[in-house]
Amino acid sequence: MTYQEQRAWSDRHLEQARNILRKNAHLLLTFPIADEEKDMKQATDMMIDAGAGSIALRFRHGTTFRDLTIRTHSYYGGKTEIDKLREGYAKWYLYMWFDCDEDCDGKNCTPVDYLLVDVDKLRMTEVLNDSYIKPKEIVNKDGETSFYPIDLHDIVDCIVDTTLNLND
Repeated sequence: MTYQEQRAWSDRHLEQARNILRKNAHLLLTFPIADEEKDMKQATDMMIDAGAGSIALRFRHGTTFRDLTIRTHSYYGGKTEIDKLREGYAKWYLYMWFDCDEDCDGKNCTPVDYLLVDVDKLRMTEVLNDSYIKPKEIVNKDGETSFYPIDLHDIVDCIVDTTLNLND
């Protein structure tokens, strides 16, 4: 599947992702007090700062698995998700599960579950280290790509919002 095909497929769920992010806007926004200059000369007492960083999105269809999977090897040998996360990209990770199949139109398919992860906290755990990954890594059927599943109980302190009950 080409990048354009993958992007078109995932773009079908952007409005559902936006709704979850709106619900969590209190995490993504800060409200600093204006400095003296702005207060006295610009009628500004408080600011809105939306510089909360970038958001990685992942949509999974038709699976009962509730784990976070991270791609570790690519068919084309390029940088993968694990590389990008390790390099400091993405501040937030919104992961959504759908009960419809991948061919759904996106409008009639709503997420069954989701979680919002603070990736800075995730980077401080062991789950992005090779010693954690290698024993759990799974090679896809194509033999060229691989990923590893992260048990959500291992990252519960990194999850800032979810529909899942992680107390089991």
